[in-house]
Amino acid sequence: RFEYYLRDVFQRDVDINTRKNMMSGGGYDKGDLRIPSLGIVIEAKNQQQINLMEWWRQAKMSALNNDMPVLAIRNPQRPEFEETLVVLDLIQFTELLKNQKSSIEVIEKTNPKMKWDLNNLKESCNRVLKHFK
Repeated sequence: RFEYYLRDVFQRDVDINTRKNMMSGGGYDKGDLRIPSLGIVIEAKNQQQINLMEWWRQAKMSALNNDMPVLAIRNPQRPEFEETLVVLDLIQFTELLKNQKSSIEVIEKTNPKMKWDLNNLKESCNRVLKHFK
């Protein structure tokens, strides 16, 4: 059920072509889910006992052809699907953040009005966040 839940979330919010790999545990295809447009392979774990390093090893082994390994873990201390944690490599995480930043920079360079709007949005968000500190 956890794999289907993840598939539905990623299909809805990220890539409609996200697919659950059938027989992934049997060695036919690696990883439990694949997000093709991002080159991400997800190893999903829904167990009471957390074995992070073993699961991370499995996630890395599932990533073929320069795919990014991602480990999705359901928090066993919370109700089902209420909290899912994601583990990924620091270098790959920073690359994701840099790509996000690059996208914003491209928007700012091509549309000066949007740059002004984005700066106003950023300032507004920072003001709101101060209320939560």
